[in-house]
Amino acid sequence: MPGVYCIVGNDEQFYIGSSRSIGMRLRNHYYHSSIAPNRHPVLYNYINNYGWSSIKVGVLIVSINHLHRYLELHRINPSMTDLKLLDTLTMYESLCLEQYFLDKFQPGLNSQELVAKGGLPNKGPLGIPWSQSKRDAHSLSTRGRQFNASHIERLSDAQKGKRLSQETRDKMSGSHGGAKIYSVNVTTGDKTFFDTKSIRLRMDSPYRVNLLLVLNMGYL
Repeated sequence: MPGVYCIVGNDEQFYIGSSRSIGMRLRNHYYHSSIAPNRHPVLYNYINNYGWSSIKVGVLIVSINHLHRYLELHRINPSMTDLKLLDTLTMYESLCLEQYFLDKFQPGLNSQELVAKGGLPNKGPLGIPWSQSKRDAHSLSTRGRQFNASHIERLSDAQKGKRLSQETRDKMSGSHGGAKIYSVNVTTGDKTFFDTKSIRLRMDSPYRVNLLLVLNMGYL
């Protein structure tokens, strides 16, 4: 049964949500509130503090299940494209109705004022802040991480063929290096200074050869 539902606490705090299957969504809330509180942090923290025994659940409005309506009217099996379209239409109408009730009642247990598209976790616009201990644990778990050869190859393939705009290339160029470097013309002894390594790499061929000679001779 698609539609919009409401979860209400004893102190009149409440949460409004929508689903293509209200019964399934409420069962998921009951299950996830204990094992995945970060999915809906405000709602689940409230439930875990006061318990489900203090919670009331109600249906605000039932929307149309367009797949069922289609089968009732046509009595033929829809194609896969029709199934996706009818399912999307059912979800869209439920989300529109949910947004109407969010705007009208402004519930205190919703993390954000806009509907979570596609039933994604309602984490709010800024996400969920991590505690310092969690940040430290995550930092330790990723230190020294090494990728296997197949993963490195996939990363390499994903970057091949990409063409960066001139603006992006200029930004990358300006952000590299920072140390003053120079090349010496081995014939005249003239020095040419460069601000960054990226500028040095764009030198004309004769200067590039001279710089390599200088590097090999230990002048830099």
